[in-house]
Amino acid sequence: MTTFHGLTTFDHRTPAAQVMQHREVVRLSADTFRVLGRQGTPYRVSIRRDDVRCTCPAGRFRRHCWHLDRVAQHLESLARRSPAVREVFANGLAWVRFRVLGKIEDDGRIELVGKVCCSYCGFGPLTVSAPVGEWIEGFCPNCRGEHRYQPSVGGL
Repeated sequence: MTTFHGLTTFDHRTPAAQVMQHREVVRLSADTFRVLGRQGTPYRVSIRRDDVRCTCPAGRFRRHCWHLDRVAQHLESLARRSPAVREVFANGLAWVRFRVLGKIEDDGRIELVGKVCCSYCGFGPLTVSAPVGEWIEGFCPNCRGEHRYQPSVGGL
């Protein structure tokens, strides 16, 4: 293992356990992540509306790879943090639970308000509001990515 200007590189003699410690996931943009391979090669994982792919050899042939699993683990760990915005990609949509920053009252109805960025293109921040426990439909004005928003529990 060699460290040069903050980058860690590996060769064939590096123990697997040591490589695993350095396999961090770095978010490059709203839909692209960098994951280091077992020999330290950086691969990009892209999550888009109808497409999930990795630049590793398996991913280039549209096969499932562990880099996709690593990004999923990373997103799950972010979702476990209480103030985090929680994103789930399912059925061609981004389901987002947002952190509550305030509330709006209108005719006895309360909506909770928060800020999010588009899960597809990163555009934002966007102000969203939704009643407690309800999913509200929304579209990114930049890329027209379809989202569903819900306030995270325990906001206000």
